[in-house]
Amino acid sequence: MKFYRTATTIIIYLLIAVLNILIFGEYLKTTKLSGGEVGMMPIAIMITSGIAFLLSTITFLIINTKKKISFTSSLFIYHIIYLGVLISSGFDFKNLVNLKYTNFDLFIILIPLSIWAIVSLVCALWVSKWLENN
Repeated sequence: MKFYRTATTIIIYLLIAVLNILIFGEYLKTTKLSGGEVGMMPIAIMITSGIAFLLSTITFLIINTKKKISFTSSLFIYHIIYLGVLISSGFDFKNLVNLKYTNFDLFIILIPLSIWAIVSLVCALWVSKWLENN
């Protein structure tokens, strides 16, 4: 039972990281911004998501050995670590007040929040029930 929970959480972390990369890439395509403005942003999101995945997996495994963590808490751990990685890499929150569609700094925060909401809903409805049955 504990293995299923751990494996499911790590797979969900990986899914969140991949969704974050894919959705942000698709968002950048819709902005029609030139490659000079946002050319390296997908790679930066890949690196940030990868670091957040590794750190959150390690943190989850350490905490989960001592105390059983719920899915909501584990998702919260991932997103707090993702935000911490963004801040440590030099993310500037001053740019968030510009509410234009081409403000990719705003969408660096909004996309993970929307993924968090969707994955939390899916986990609440489907994954928790699957783990109870196994």
